[in-house]
Amino acid sequence: MGGFAAALESALSGTTAAARPQPARPGGQKGDTQATIVQEGTETFTERDRSRSMPKAAPVLPPSSNQRRAGGEGWQRYWPLALTALLLICGLSMGLVWALTRPALPTPAPPPVNTPAADASKITDAKGIPMALVPAGEFTMGSDSYDDEKPVHQVYLDAFYMDVYEVTNAAYKTCVDAGRCTPPHGTSSYTRSSYYGNSQFDNYPVINVDWNQANAYCEWRGAQLPTEAQWEKAARGTDGRIYPWGNDFQCRNGNFDDETRLDAYVVPGGPNCDGYEDTSPVGNYPSGKSPYGIYDLAGNVWEWVADWYDSSYYSISPSNNPQGPASGEYRAVRGGSWSFDGLYLRSAYRYGVDPSDSNIYLGFRCALSP
Repeated sequence: MGGFAAALESALSGTTAAARPQPARPGGQKGDTQATIVQEGTETFTERDRSRSMPKAAPVLPPSSNQRRAGGEGWQRYWPLALTALLLICGLSMGLVWALTRPALPTPAPPPVNTPAADASKITDAKGIPMALVPAGEFTMGSDSYDDEKPVHQVYLDAFYMDVYEVTNAAYKTCVDAGRCTPPHGTSSYTRSSYYGNSQFDNYPVINVDWNQANAYCEWRGAQLPTEAQWEKAARGTDGRIYPWGNDFQCRNGNFDDETRLDAYVVPGGPNCDGYEDTSPVGNYPSGKSPYGIYDLAGNVWEWVADWYDSSYYSISPSNNPQGPASGEYRAVRGGSWSFDGLYLRSAYRYGVDPSDSNIYLGFRCALSP
């Protein structure tokens, strides 16, 4: 085939256009030019023979040498396209691998819910007892009614918590069952032969406990008996009110003066107006609670406090966090009880009791320093 290629190259470059073989015309007719004899090796065939062996379309000329240098030959002319395709395939593959192996994005946290802030004025202590905050500040202590309430003076107290309710039979029994408290000295009340230990009266104030028993219970809770100053501020607030609810005595605001007697002038509405001849459940009179939401600070039972009782103590009492006398014969009690009238239910009223005494009128509550 080498001779054929040389002859074809010589014919294309050295022969004039008139001497080049003419392609077949449409319809299969030939031109008038004579058939040119082309010798290929030892074979001899005419142009007519060539026309029969080649396609009758226009001949495709081979590229010139300049075209071969610019476009390359074979697959080499397509290498830019092939490289682009290869890079695209690699990029897609890497993207797929990354998508399949990347760590999952964290789920965005839901927006915060605007929940009300916790009420710092109320807590529940370690034993589950609700307590109310009495904020730090000054209050008016004492009155001009009795000598042991004089003089009226300003006292500053640090913040503290006070039991919302008087200590109940059930709460005190928990301490007894834990081996940290001793049982009350009696299990009956004024009108009930079975009182302490009777589930019917679990939510009634414990009675028949002396000062030491009350103090031991508060210590078991990690608390203490309130001082006289703490008790009085918790009862009357900072506006100098006479009773926990205000300045006018109201029979419906607590449990007091249950003895049947003709003293309607002392307790408006007559005797037994609260409906109980004896103690009542704690927290039974919401209209009688103090400015800090503390119940039964007037009536139901007298309440032991921490201080020794001294009738002249107010004249020498410090103005900051007074703790009471260093010693004495009696312990102070505050608040009156179910059998006393309005005179004894004033928040400034003071009374002294032998700390070893216990009776059906006397209970307590606890306080806690933050």
